Parts: sequence; C-alpha cells; structure tokens
Amino acid sequence: MGNVRNARLENQTSPEAPHLLRITIRRLAYTATNPLTETEKRRLLELIDRDDLIIEETDESLRLARRFVLRSTGTRCPMPG
Repeated sequence: MGNVRNARLENQTSPEAPHLLRITIRRLAYTATNPLTETEKRRLLELIDRDDLIIEETDESLRLARRFVLRSTGTRCPMPG
C-alpha cells in the first residue's frame, strides 16, 4: 500500500499502482472485521477485478469503498475534486 500512497502523494501513478490497489482491496474484503454485507463484498470484488468499468460502476465501487471506511472507522471519506 505504501507504493500506492507514495504515487498519489507525488501526483503520479506508477504502472503497478492499480495492481497493488486491487490486492489491498481484496485483502481488506476478506478480513474478519469486514463491515460490508456479503452481497456488497461480492460486488466490490467483482468490480475491482474488471479493467473496463463504465462510469456508473466506478461510482458504485467508490460508494462501496466509502461505506467500508465509514463502517470500519466511523469517519466519512471526503469527496474528491
């Protein structure tokens, strides 16, 4: 995750960043403390394994990731942009 974080901080995307992000999300989805429902978890994993998301699917994956953070930490994620 450090490489992904560093790439973002430098405002650059390394070639391996998407792969590292997928691995991290997959690992978090399988933790015992995953706050997502089984349906939400299955859908998030389905979305991150695809390379060609349409805009609605991208929004859905972002909503699921935010829901994960909110339920895990009680902290809302800021909106990008």
